[in-house]
Amino acid sequence: MYPLSRYVAAGGLMSYGANLRDAFLQTGNYVGRILKGAKPSVIRHAHNEQFERQERDILQDAERRKKEHRHLHEMFSPTKRDFDRYLSDPKFAMACEINDKELNDKLTAIDAETNKKLAEVQKLKDGRIDEARCFGQWIDKVERINDQLEEAALQCN
Repeated sequence: MYPLSRYVAAGGLMSYGANLRDAFLQTGNYVGRILKGAKPSVIRHAHNEQFERQERDILQDAERRKKEHRHLHEMFSPTKRDFDRYLSDPKFAMACEINDKELNDKLTAIDAETNKKLAEVQKLKDGRIDEARCFGQWIDKVERINDQLEEAALQCN
């Protein structure tokens, strides 16, 4: 496992780590914006992309779970499709109504859980950004990667 994709290009099996090109581009964007006098609310856009991705994942997961419940409900529950039986057999009609209510309860629970997760993400999204700490963490990460590159170069020689 290598920290950079350069090692994979040189014959390594796989790499996992930050995309340095994007990090440098984003840092350049931040520095340029700050030097031009941008306010932190303008800089917040890149910060929000991370949370938007989380929100999208939460919503996709909720839709997937709802779809699974609907599919299982259609496969294994008595349904109103057999309309004659639904009208003539009160027990069957009751079972259909109970199963429909259970499905709606499950879907409502998924919606409530999704809304709770989205509210947590929104709270983090609206929180204060400590640009100095974020930039410091990025610098630390770059320094660690440079140290690893130097160690790898020494091991190769």
